[in-house]
Formats: sequence, structure tokens, C-alpha cells
Amino acid sequence: MNRYFIAVCDDEEFALSQISGAVKKEFEKSGMNVDITVFNEPKLLLELNRTSSFDVIFLDIDMPKLDGIETARIIKKQNPESLIIFVTGKDELVYKSFEVHPFGFIRKLKLKEEISSIVEDIIKELSRNDYMLNFKIEGIHYKLLIDEIAYIESKGNYIIINTTDGLTYKYKDSINKKEMELSEHGFVRTHEKYLVNLKYIFKINKSSVTVIQNYNIPVSRSRMNALKEGFLNYYGRMGSGGI
Repeated sequence: MNRYFIAVCDDEEFALSQISGAVKKEFEKSGMNVDITVFNEPKLLLELNRTSSFDVIFLDIDMPKLDGIETARIIKKQNPESLIIFVTGKDELVYKSFEVHPFGFIRKLKLKEEISSIVEDIIKELSRNDYMLNFKIEGIHYKLLIDEIAYIESKGNYIIINTTDGLTYKYKDSINKKEMELSEHGFVRTHEKYLVNLKYIFKINKSSVTVIQNYNIPVSRSRMNALKEGFLNYYGRMGSGGI
């Protein structure tokens, strides 16, 4: 069984104890092998995260000196794969935080009600990351983890897989088949020619989405509502209570 490393950061000792205790309890209930480290200031978290990247980070938004949003921005540079869950006592800060691509949110006043749902989502995501796309080009077999794929483009009878590190793979296949295969793994169809990994959508524009490497992908008018719903479900997890 894989072992996952989790960090909890809050400048208030009581809140830190409450959050870390709830996190530990929920992961133990799920039978996950986790190691939890607590921090009472972001600076200490960032120092350790430079050499020992955390898989999951529960992070208070409202902290002095270096707040949770700026801390998350640095974490994303250190390790883009870390799942960041903001824990906040101020609902109005939630929307401000979307720019740093959090995995989810928990409200401090609803911690007991919302922790189970977010841990369930985390476990699904950690499992999702293990899914691999298998294909063959000119007799050579390739395997890509879902997290390595930013988006897929259709050109004629071929599809082009665009990876997060800028590589492309072109082979004969149907984007409709890829949509059926990958929709349960966090991909959404934005256009008849494009299938996008929700994890790498940074901005929804009027008729496009901005993804990793600042590439703009078109969005059909008929698909915009489904895209927004999928985006909010993926990034706007608020536990069972909502905002």
C-alpha cells in the first residue's frame, strides 16, 4: 500500500489540533497509510516542503505575514502535484483562492460535517492519479499517467495528446472514445475537438479556457454550462454544506 504524506498548517494552536485530529481520524477510517505533520506557521511548512514534498496539504487561508493563498502559490511552484485544501473561517476568502488552484475547501465551523466528504475526494484523486493511458505509435508502446496529460486534441482521424511538460503524442484514435474513457478521471469535453484535464484549467474565459503553459482552448457555447459545472465540482468542493 502506498504511503501518503500530509501537512496541516494553521497559526492557531487549537484549530491546528482540531483539524489534524479530524484529518487523522478520517484517513484511519478509510484504511489509508498516511503520515501527518503539523505546522503553526507557513514558513516552516515551505522549508520542509522544499526537500520532502507533501501529497496533501490542509492550509489555513487567514494567517498573518504570509497568508494561505501566497503560501499555496509557493507550494505550487515547489510541487505542482500537491493537493491543497484550504481551511477557513471566512467564506468570503474562498473565491479569492481559486487563482491558486486549490483541490478543495473546508469551513472551520463545519469541520466535522465536511471532513469526511473532502477526505473521500482526496482518496479518489490519489487513486485517479494512478490511472494510465496506454497507446502505441509506430510499434512502440507508451504509457502516460493521467496527471501527465493537460489536454487532448482531435485532428481528422488522429488525436494529439499534449502533456504538462510540453510533449505531444499523435496517433490514430477517436476523441469520442477518449472522452468515454477519461470522463470519470477528471477530463471534460470543451469542444468537439478538445478534451481537457480539469486539474489544469486555470481560468474560464468567455469562449475558451486557459490551461497550463497559458494555452487557450476553445469552448463551444453548448458545452460551457457543463464545463462550469464540472469545474466547480472539481475545484469548488465545499463538503456537504456548500457556501
